[in-house]
Amino acid sequence: ISYDEEIQGPVDSVDLADESFVILGQIILVDDLTNFLGVTFDTLEPGQIVEVSGLFDVDGNLLATLVKLEEDDTTSKLEGLVENLDSSGGLFDLNGVTVDYSLASFEGGTFEDLADGILVRVKSSTDLVDGVFVADVLIIKNEDGDGSGGQGDPINIDGIITSFDSPESFSVSGQAVITTSSTNYLVGSAGDLELNARIRVKGTFDEAGVVVADHITTQTRHFLSVEGAIEAVDMAGQTVT
Repeated sequence: ISYDEEIQGPVDSVDLADESFVILGQIILVDDLTNFLGVTFDTLEPGQIVEVSGLFDVDGNLLATLVKLEEDDTTSKLEGLVENLDSSGGLFDLNGVTVDYSLASFEGGTFEDLADGILVRVKSSTDLVDGVFVADVLIIKNEDGDGSGGQGDPINIDGIITSFDSPESFSVSGQAVITTSSTNYLVGSAGDLELNARIRVKGTFDEAGVVVADHITTQTRHFLSVEGAIEAVDMAGQTVT
């Protein structure tokens, strides 16, 4: 299980029809694979404080894998890669939100360590001020390595296709993946592979740090599950009632 608190803050709005809501200007998408703790999508209301773990798609939207109601911690939090750094003005963009870090205290690094592409988390005791996230604390998160393993090392990835050249070559959440004639599609097919598709990949690293897929499972946005006592088993027809 991989969990990372991508965002926390008050809910700005909820769109039941589009299965989405907004926190701090960030669009959050939910689907049938989203888990909820302390709240459900139907009971989500503006003003509630929630934290979200999820996966970013190519449009910058966050597909939530977990939405958790926070009743005690009212701190607003954002995490992502620094973009459009303006060190003289003490500003940068984070997932489309402008962050003012001019008065923030630093953890895990210093002012000089900031640069575009650096992974950071910012915290604030206030809501957006004129659309700007005014950070009280800025944490520079030092990632260990580039996420790739050694040649032959196994890996499982559950993520979103963030770049797509062909069904034989694409990236899942930034990790390069290739398929071969031996790749087995457990659910779905090569025709289901496209930008923003959520998939699960099991494979191994090659010498270039690219994942060679052994198995691929398409994670559909509308997944039906049934639970109950087994009434009948038809071994010949391979069905269960």
